[in-house]
Amino acid sequence: MSNSMVVRIWLVVLVVLQPGFLVRPAMPSSSCRSSCGNNVHIPYPFGIDPGCGSPAFFNLLACMKSEVTAGEEDLLILVNPPSQNRRVLWIDNTSETMLVDWSTSCPISTSQSPDAIFSDFPNIRPSSHNVFALLNCTFNSSNHQYNGRTCDQMYRLFVIFKRFKPPCLFAESKHLRSSIAAFGCTHYVPVYHPSKDYSGVTGDLSFLGLKVEYQVPPEETRNCAQCESSGGVCGFNQQTLVETCLCNSNINPTPIAAGCGGE
Repeated sequence: MSNSMVVRIWLVVLVVLQPGFLVRPAMPSSSCRSSCGNNVHIPYPFGIDPGCGSPAFFNLLACMKSEVTAGEEDLLILVNPPSQNRRVLWIDNTSETMLVDWSTSCPISTSQSPDAIFSDFPNIRPSSHNVFALLNCTFNSSNHQYNGRTCDQMYRLFVIFKRFKPPCLFAESKHLRSSIAAFGCTHYVPVYHPSKDYSGVTGDLSFLGLKVEYQVPPEETRNCAQCESSGGVCGFNQQTLVETCLCNSNINPTPIAAGCGGE
């Protein structure tokens, strides 16, 4: 081997050993985003970045491009089946509810329960305050309108039934299954209507939507509040799913209840 070749090899070795080229272990980050695209606030227990939020809601929400907003990022709820992921329009931690946009989704087959949409997440479920439009029914009903919504409007939205306009009716969540059976309906869709149950929404309210409830154990809420009050961000270890407090100046996360006070 020539002397010039030896010199080149040593130069490469010296460059690779410089601090900037050393491979460092991944460090926990407290840069958990609190909003996405359409600026929906993302409070604890939710998170869209790895290790952020509560492990009970891990992989429920995601920030990704949406056809609805011309390729811009939207906050989406990852439901079952994944092909029907939907936009989240707002999250209200006070009432532990969120509103999911249904205006671009297909009607749901009556063979599927609304609860089945969130079957992978036991801490989340459709609210009992929802109202549904039942479509393609066999028998007529007197409940063919609800708070200004009509069956004609529903069939203009869902062209699959537009030609024949079969009977349609509206039913509250508690009467959904019995109404489907009594009137022989094949599909349904959640109908959003502005009311005290849907506070905090502004702008155009003429969309379809599903109100969803979630539950956070009180102890988790208290621990996270303590972490946030000390300047930390609530998260969890992705391997053990143990909740932690992510602190900017700390290499290792601290127990969530301990906060960042010890730094």
